[in-house]
Amino acid sequence: MAYQSEAQLEEQLVNQLEKQNYTHTVLADYNALINNFRMQFGIFNKDKLAGKPLSEKEWERILNYL
Repeated sequence: MAYQSEAQLEEQLVNQLEKQNYTHTVLADYNALINNFRMQFGIFNKDKLAGKPLSEKEWERILNYL
């Protein structure tokens, strides 16, 4: 098996995701990560949420579960 550095593996993964129309997002800190995750969670679950955003309490429960 040939050696592959972590940087090479990461670059290949990013290239593969970009080919699948994923976009690169820069997240400055933990709060930006959480906010982005909450937005993506809402997008992926819009049918189940029926257009109604999660309450703060519901969001806390999801984060605690994860």
